Amino acid sequence: GAKQSRRLLVMFIDVPHGAAPGDRLSLVTNSNQNLTVLLPPGATPGKKLSVTLPAAAAGEISIVRMMLNGVELPRPTPDPAALLKAHRQQTDGHWLRVGPAEKCETRFSFPLSAFRPTSSQTVVEPFGFWQLSVVRGHV
Repeated sequence: GAKQSRRLLVMFIDVPHGAAPGDRLSLVTNSNQNLTVLLPPGATPGKKLSVTLPAAAAGEISIVRMMLNGVELPRPTPDPAALLKAHRQQTDGHWLRVGPAEKCETRFSFPLSAFRPTSSQTVVEPFGFWQLSVVRGHV
């Protein structure tokens, strides 16, 4: 019979927090592939580990579930700096479409009397690319 060629994909993953050499790391991909690897000597949290798996028929492969010694690990939190950069690109792109005649500045103030502050201080803080005056009440 004809030998079928299988494409392989090499992924680099971060060794999860709490992992040690000899631990069993199980991965599930978005194409429902299951893979279990024993962490080699020198595999410590934060180091990169290369994992080879069969490539899916089409599309990009990503890890959707990860378990360490049978215990499911939480999904990683996206990098805040990367999220802020993406948000800035999106908002800057939006505001560049608005002409100068259509832009206006609006100031908001919120009464703090319900909180009965003993003293207050007005500070200017960044919010995205805006600078907002914020009244901080001390109670």
